[in-house]
Amino acid sequence: MTSSAGGNSQPLADTGPISPQGTAQLSVDLKSPGDYTVGIAPNNSTEAAAATPTGVQPALIHVGPPRASSNNEVAQP
Repeated sequence: MTSSAGGNSQPLADTGPISPQGTAQLSVDLKSPGDYTVGIAPNNSTEAAAATPTGVQPALIHVGPPRASSNNEVAQP
């Protein structure tokens, strides 16, 4: 998972290698608003290898500002 804040793509987390047909879990606490990308890249890859199409499209996650508190007012319009 990477953060695109300020135009720089910085890795936030990595699962390490995952076997084909395997699964993995990843938890990241995204407290800062911004755009985040979840994708795949070959381990220890070069930029050229990372640019090679894999058939798996990256996903964009947008985190907005915190919501206002409801002050324990449930289901109020």
